[in-house]
Amino acid sequence: MRAVEILASEQLATFAAGRTPLPANWASRALYTGASGAVRWLDLVHEPSYPLRDPHTFGLLEMRFAALDGLTVESFVSLGPGDGELDLALAASLQGARQRAGLKYIPVDLSSGLLKATIAHLESVVEIPVALQCDFETDHRFLRGALRPYAPCPRLFCLLGGTLGNLDLGEASFFQGLREVLDQGDYFLLDVPLAGPGWSAADEPRLKPQAYTTAFRRFLGVAPDAAFEQQVALTQHRDEQTGAEVITVSQRAAERPLLLFRRYRWQPILGWLREQGFDMRFALASLTGDQDKFGMGVVLLFRS
Repeated sequence: MRAVEILASEQLATFAAGRTPLPANWASRALYTGASGAVRWLDLVHEPSYPLRDPHTFGLLEMRFAALDGLTVESFVSLGPGDGELDLALAASLQGARQRAGLKYIPVDLSSGLLKATIAHLESVVEIPVALQCDFETDHRFLRGALRPYAPCPRLFCLLGGTLGNLDLGEASFFQGLREVLDQGDYFLLDVPLAGPGWSAADEPRLKPQAYTTAFRRFLGVAPDAAFEQQVALTQHRDEQTGAEVITVSQRAAERPLLLFRRYRWQPILGWLREQGFDMRFALASLTGDQDKFGMGVVLLFRS
């Protein structure tokens, strides 16, 4: 089996070589850079308590399969796949739906270490013509050009797990860039972390220092001991544009954000997504009643 080439954008290549510092507006993106970022992320997601490690949590895998039922694509482009384990079942299903070999799977991530982990998990399941190391929040021109020779259309782009809620530059910036990358006939599958009708700040674990495990604290780059509470500030506000409940983990000394969590309200985020220039082909949420505090939704968009 041949080694999969990792192509890096000029921006990521200069960061990796140490020729330029990371931009000041990189918060969560900065956590994944370098060899240590990949190791810390893998340590975190392999904890038994990590909420979305199990693909059946909130019925996520079943909803993803329902979204893709009957869909046939030539390429599967995964944005921020982590170690690729969330993509395994989808890649196998999409490959089987073609009834012939040839599905192209292309992972896109900031971290070369995580790209290598993804390749190791999926190269025996699906063809990986190339992996792309870039920032999918800003490297739109690179991403579009790099995909062209390797990812035939129609293509399925995916943003799984809670990544939508962690975007540094927000949803509007992300979808504006996405419109530059997707061609007509392409699909976009995304998981949506939800605040249910019963959600309250008092129940929100990301607002409680004690809910951050040792691995999570190390991932954030702060002391994993009791000093954690003195080093970080945990705040919450509601985003007027999308209706999301936004939790910000900030470094007190530098007064800068380290990580954002957004928990969306289902109907407001569906309304916002419908305004972004895509057709909505599927939308389903795990929420079942007024008492639900947390949930996940799955949406499939189409570039017409």
